[in-house]
Amino acid sequence: MSRKDFRRFADFKENKCVNYNNIYKELASLSRWFLYVASCLNKYLFKSLREEYDYLITDEAVKETIEVNEYQFTKDGKLATRLLQLTEETED
Repeated sequence: MSRKDFRRFADFKENKCVNYNNIYKELASLSRWFLYVASCLNKYLFKSLREEYDYLITDEAVKETIEVNEYQFTKDGKLATRLLQLTEETED
């Protein structure tokens, strides 16, 4: 908006805006733009979360988590952390 256009838009003598229709039109346009941006962001975040979830439930990701955290399991599949603590206590 040029300075000339802005001066026609605002009435500085009475310190009030003389063209409310343009303001409402621009506010409506801004509102539509915000909704569009929010929708795009929402879709992107949902897609990213879905892809991350899909990976995290794969056998590869579960195996990697077990190995990285050095989890130990008993023969029947229970977590063996208490067993390891007991063996460490008896070794001391």
